[in-house]
Amino acid sequence: MLGNLDRWRSRAKPGQAVVCRVVARVAGGYSVAFGDRLTGFLPTESDLSTGQELILQFVGYRNQKAIFNAGFGVGPQCLRSGTAASQA
Repeated sequence: MLGNLDRWRSRAKPGQAVVCRVVARVAGGYSVAFGDRLTGFLPTESDLSTGQELILQFVGYRNQKAIFNAGFGVGPQCLRSGTAASQA
């Protein structure tokens, strides 16, 4: 039986837009959550807020973790509308 990551991995394609939520700042960027209890990494020096929702671009995997980039931009242009962070 496939786990959540394996199911997502079988459908994910590089360049795909994914809605992610910022979980925490970590070395080199942020831990983000997406899908059904999955986590990934967004390498960035941008100042983001915990809980902020972003539309990110899936890049690939590294050490069993999904890697994203701000292919759609980190900032107001990639914030999901209706979130508290986008109202600021």
